[in-house]
Amino acid sequence: MDKNSFLSLQNGSDIRGVAEGDNPLLSAAISGRLGRAFARLILSRTGKRPFCEYDPARVAVGFDPRPSGRPLARAFCDGLAAEGVTPYATGISTTPAMFMGCMDARLAADGGVMVTASHLPADRNGFKFFTPSGGLGKKDITALLEDALELDPPAPGELPLYFDLMASYTTYLVERVEEWTGKERPLSGRKILVDAGGGSGGFYVGVLERLGADTAGSLYIEPDPAFSGHIPNPEEDSAMEALRTAVVHARADFGIACDTDADRVGLVGPDGRLINHNRMIALAAAVIAPQNKGGVIVTDSVTSTGLGEFIASLGLVHRRFKRGYKNVIDEALRLCESGVHAPLAIETSGHAAMRENFFLDDGAYLVTRMLPMLAEKGPCGLISALREPAESVSLRIPAEKLPADALERLADFAKKMPGLSLTPDNYEGVRVDCDKTRGNGWLLLRRSLHDPLFVLDMESDSPGGIAVMKEVLSPILCPLSQSTT
Repeated sequence: MDKNSFLSLQNGSDIRGVAEGDNPLLSAAISGRLGRAFARLILSRTGKRPFCEYDPARVAVGFDPRPSGRPLARAFCDGLAAEGVTPYATGISTTPAMFMGCMDARLAADGGVMVTASHLPADRNGFKFFTPSGGLGKKDITALLEDALELDPPAPGELPLYFDLMASYTTYLVERVEEWTGKERPLSGRKILVDAGGGSGGFYVGVLERLGADTAGSLYIEPDPAFSGHIPNPEEDSAMEALRTAVVHARADFGIACDTDADRVGLVGPDGRLINHNRMIALAAAVIAPQNKGGVIVTDSVTSTGLGEFIASLGLVHRRFKRGYKNVIDEALRLCESGVHAPLAIETSGHAAMRENFFLDDGAYLVTRMLPMLAEKGPCGLISALREPAESVSLRIPAEKLPADALERLADFAKKMPGLSLTPDNYEGVRVDCDKTRGNGWLLLRRSLHDPLFVLDMESDSPGGIAVMKEVLSPILCPLSQSTT
């Protein structure tokens, strides 16, 4: 593989690529080279000696159920061992658990690696990397790939040691709820369903059952390499339909949907109402508000006007920042370091990180944090005051369909057109407020983080408002009629 193809495996702060087929981008050989590079990074950061018997550097390696997960993880372990770092295999795991392996006193790993491609199709795979300081950033991933490019694949080694990290992580979550409630089985009498989508999130049934909940009727709990039920992605309403039906049929108190590696979740209320996107952020804010008055909730850029109002009504401050879960987490960290309390960083995609949990991107912890209040009041009751838009849409426009200076043109247009105004305190793309004559809502034009696209998000408080916005924008955004949601 040439250098450009190798470096193209980077996807922000992750590594991703096709791992199945005749000529996969992510092969066992490449995984082994990445293992060697990560081992060198760990040895450099810890100052530990390679092949040290009395205090070896340790790295936990887990994977989701994809067919390529186990061989990629094994090759990565070979790479670690070749550089003198002790690998610990954790089997099918969740991404947040890999970081918690660094916090677990029994393992005290110097690093953690999750082999996953999140919600992408089963033929894809990738890597997420952790140290006790948190997840690696974009610059770290670039350096890691550049280092791996210069290394040879390792020879196959011995089977790595096994550590049951998911059992430890399950106990960690159970003990948190028992601590918060002062009870051993606080969910007794509650019926809560889980839809793991055949991914790694099936373990959460065990969390709920240890807390006393009835989980009979849960869906796709067993690992399924083909994700034959549906792609595990709580951001997509279509992927939530099976859980919606099951919750209503079973008369459950609520349902929990996990993505493939269980770092994102969505909920379903007892009436089948989906609780994701803005609703999920509102619910999280409502749960933490009593202990965090005046705290800043950092979100991505596409949140609704009504959400901002709801957060303010709770005595919290909404900071609408940028897309990308690392962006919102890093902004929350920056605020905390400057003396501003930011208890929660959360995206409409379901990525969420809490200050009290090391700012780890951990959907399972988020829903665990909600459990006591959800059991008492139910998810829908907690967000009944959330004002929601009459219409919303997200349009993806190929970059070649718009001029390179489309953002600047939109900003100039909004300044000159009556009824339009630039939204203050905007940190991504161009966000425009539209009065009642121009659609009664807002729109945001931004460049996609990963694809050669512009994304246009629109929201209106009036039926038919989005059509009005499109008409207003047509002089400068002609391809609207050709774009796709």
